[in-house]
Amino acid sequence: MAQNKEQIIRETAYYMWLDAGKPMGQPDAFWYQAVMRVNNHNKKSVKPFNRRRIKER
Repeated sequence: MAQNKEQIIRETAYYMWLDAGKPMGQPDAFWYQAVMRVNNHNKKSVKPFNRRRIKER
């Protein structure tokens, strides 16, 4: 089952936030970075943030 775009953005932002060490007070910054990454995925072959790169903290 294919995920919708909003879900992909949400997951991408979440894993970017985790990778950054879970900083407080910056949800919009991660959301917009994820939007840019997902929107540019097809244009520049930029992959959405890969959760497998995240180490358990």
